[in-house]
Amino acid sequence: MRSNLSKMGLLLAGVLVSTSTYANDKLAATPAANVAPASATATAPATTAAPVTNKSPATAPAASTAAPAAPAAATATGKPEAGKPATTTAPVTAPTKSAGTVVEIKTSEGNIKVELADKEAPISVANFVAYVNSKFYDGTVFHRVIDGFMIQGGGYTVDGDKLNEKPTKAAIANEAKNGLKNDKGTIAMARTSNPDSGTSQFYINLVNNDRLNYPNPDGHGYAVFGRVVEGLDIVEKIGKSRTAIRFNMQDFPVADVKILSASVVKPTSH
Repeated sequence: MRSNLSKMGLLLAGVLVSTSTYANDKLAATPAANVAPASATATAPATTAAPVTNKSPATAPAASTAAPAAPAAATATGKPEAGKPATTTAPVTAPTKSAGTVVEIKTSEGNIKVELADKEAPISVANFVAYVNSKFYDGTVFHRVIDGFMIQGGGYTVDGDKLNEKPTKAAIANEAKNGLKNDKGTIAMARTSNPDSGTSQFYINLVNNDRLNYPNPDGHGYAVFGRVVEGLDIVEKIGKSRTAIRFNMQDFPVADVKILSASVVKPTSH
């Protein structure tokens, strides 16, 4: 997979991200808003690379098709793969217009509850819930963390010195035109440079990443499908994780941050 990823590259927000040194999956595939240069080492999210998702384990940066490229091969900047991260820290506002399904994500750092936008993002929500119900996320890690930008996960497991990319279901359509914004505390689909490439990887915004909103940064935007309603402090704690280049991927936490389990705690009543 590394050899395949090393041949990949993504053009996000005008930034060409090479997967040769960074393997990010879709978030982001990139989360879309900022992309750090592929050679950037996991230090600060000065520029964020949109969440990119990559299907190959350790080399694709977009969210790895896993960021925010995956967000495709995401580089260490702030977009979820191609731009600089927005630095606003305005309070989290509800992106949903009605109560939706609630999912609890238990992590090695604490628990997070997200309320999903069932009405505004039905495709993305159904996709996420299907992965949750199949226990797909249990044991996976947050493989891309950029303080001041976003945290991305949902695609890989770590077994000692080996990174394993989990096989996913078919990609879904991008719902970034649903009116929901990549504000602080929202959860969104990671993808590659292909707008309709999102699968299992997702990211949670640490700040208001306006550059990921439709039609930015590439004419398509990154689809938000819910918001954190409990545990935003845990999200921020994960965002402060020390990162480095691991498995040929930048911004990978030095100490694994695992998703212990994810489960639906309140089904939608609509």
